[in-house]
Amino acid sequence: MKILFLVLTAVCSLTLLTILMFYNKKTYYEKDNKSLLIMKMTMSSMFVLAGLFSMLSTGHFTRFSVFMLIGACAHWVGDLILQTLHSSKGFVLGELAFFTGHIFYLVAFSTAIKTLYPEIGFFHDKVTFITFLVLFVLITILVIFKKGDYHHLFIPSYTYTLMGSFVASRAVSLGTKFMPISAIAVLLPIGALLFLLSDVTLGMVKFKLHKNYFSFHTVSTMSYFIGQLLIALSLIAIHT
Repeated sequence: MKILFLVLTAVCSLTLLTILMFYNKKTYYEKDNKSLLIMKMTMSSMFVLAGLFSMLSTGHFTRFSVFMLIGACAHWVGDLILQTLHSSKGFVLGELAFFTGHIFYLVAFSTAIKTLYPEIGFFHDKVTFITFLVLFVLITILVIFKKGDYHHLFIPSYTYTLMGSFVASRAVSLGTKFMPISAIAVLLPIGALLFLLSDVTLGMVKFKLHKNYFSFHTVSTMSYFIGQLLIALSLIAIHT
């Protein structure tokens, strides 16, 4: 039953995503496109609903799953802000909403690790800190060698990206620890890393770090929605 739910959700979501990307190519340079807004928010709603249905299918309404769902809702709000406010102020507000969602994800991951593996202290979780170190180095190298047009947004954007890196690192740690219990848990680290990839590529588009804007925007959109969907579906396997 769980596998059927995963397959049906993935097929429906990927179908909508394919339609979205095809439509996005035709309307990429149009601002205030209401049809595109509706399609993107529909996709955002999909991963929120996927998380809710994952909780309902298992019956595990724990602190972990509730924090995850709240985080997903905060990201939904961030999507809405970024799609409706096309300005630096809107970008900062959108990042703030996403940062809030990241905090809830981080609390959820940390709570789950502490509950399931109390013998592993926060500062002794090697998987988390090795993963974060690798991501930190890669992102910092990108920032150093790719000069962008940041418009005084460098500090908040860099801080947000590092926060996303740490969240992804905790997701990798939790997912890999839980995989021996359920193979479906692999969806969590994959989804979190795709989410981070979407943040990085979106930043490259926003701050003009690469000339091929549409290609990077496509990667950002696809990795974001697929990543969030995988994170939501991982709730089927991971519960505390």
